[in-house]
Amino acid sequence: MRTPADRARNVLLGFSFALSLVLALGLRSNAIQPFDCISGSCSSSNLLAFIFTFLIIMSLYVRWSLNSARDGHANNYWLSVFVDIDERDLWHRLEQERIESNDIDRISDAWAQLEAGIVDDETE
Repeated sequence: MRTPADRARNVLLGFSFALSLVLALGLRSNAIQPFDCISGSCSSSNLLAFIFTFLIIMSLYVRWSLNSARDGHANNYWLSVFVDIDERDLWHRLEQERIESNDIDRISDAWAQLEAGIVDDETE
C-alpha cells in the first residue's frame, strides 16, 4: 500500500510538471513575458513568470526533502505533515494507543479504589 508521503511526492511532481508546462507554453506564446527590454534596458514587468518559477522550485524542493527524509538522511518537518507509514501500520498503532489508554484508565481507577480503601481503613 502507498503511504501518504508517497502520494504527496507524486502530487508534488505532477504539480511541478503541470506548472512547468504552463510556464513554457506561456513563454512560447508570449503570453508571459518575464522581461521587457526597451532600447537596451531590461526590467521585470510580469510577476506571473516569477511566481510560477518560485512555485515550481518550492514544490520540487519539498519533494526532494521528502525523498531525502525517506532515505534516512534527515528528520524533517515534511514527514510530520505527510506520514511515511503504511495505512495498516498506522491503524495498528492507533489501536495500540487506544488499548493502552484503556489500560491507563483501568489502572487509575484501581489506584483510586485502593486509596479509597486505605482512607476507609484509617478512619475506622
